[in-house]
Amino acid sequence: MNDEQKFPTETIDLPSKGLIYPESNPLSSGIIELKIPTGREENILASKKLIKSNEVITKFLKSLIVDKTINLDDMITGDISALIYASRILAYGNEYQVKVTCPVCKTIHDISIDLNNCDLLELNEDLINRNNEFEYTFKKTGITIIHKLMTHADEKFGTQELKNLKKFTKLTGIDKELTIRLASIIIDIPEFDLPEGKRERLLSIEKILSNNIPSIDLKNFRTYLKKLQPNIDTTFSFECTECQYETDNMEVVLDTNFFWPSE
Repeated sequence: MNDEQKFPTETIDLPSKGLIYPESNPLSSGIIELKIPTGREENILASKKLIKSNEVITKFLKSLIVDKTINLDDMITGDISALIYASRILAYGNEYQVKVTCPVCKTIHDISIDLNNCDLLELNEDLINRNNEFEYTFKKTGITIIHKLMTHADEKFGTQELKNLKKFTKLTGIDKELTIRLASIIIDIPEFDLPEGKRERLLSIEKILSNNIPSIDLKNFRTYLKKLQPNIDTTFSFECTECQYETDNMEVVLDTNFFWPSE
């Protein structure tokens, strides 16, 4: 018996119910088994090298997943968000102490969030498919695209390309993150002749989004993706005691600080 098997585990439901993955993929079961985090995982979270390289959460999750045949790169981002929530609860409990700055008066509040109240969003099973391939037409231009839901691999690829474009960003002052992120999930635009190379294709699609698609179309596409994406509800209610501002849509930030409890 190895060290992984000596610790208790928890079975986690995926927001996608596994319906976005091919049946041959172990993720198609719609559940994933995580071991209870130990000091080993705390060492991962505290690793300055991993934090600097933005690999810390990936390494942390990989360490917890019991079935090592599961490839985290295959997972859509909504399912990964659910794993992050579940692993945080397993590691430190459901109470999350966080400082929240009021967006109106800038007063800083210490609040407690019950992570058990963060439910899976309702999934429309008729909208998704095991090929993770969808067709969408921009209303203003009539341009049709073939796209997918973002996977961890797509997210990493987009992040790397944004790093590659840092020199351009410094020279122009224009950050292409919005269009690069969208381009990274577009598989094809049939009416355009796209290059075959992965990076060349990404940059070509980004150029089309920047030069050919009206901003209202891009906004509507992002709204559509949010409704399509299986996910966990990461919002919480907030009320400022100073200016009485209130909202039900404050977002929990899923970064390294999310894991460490207030001490």
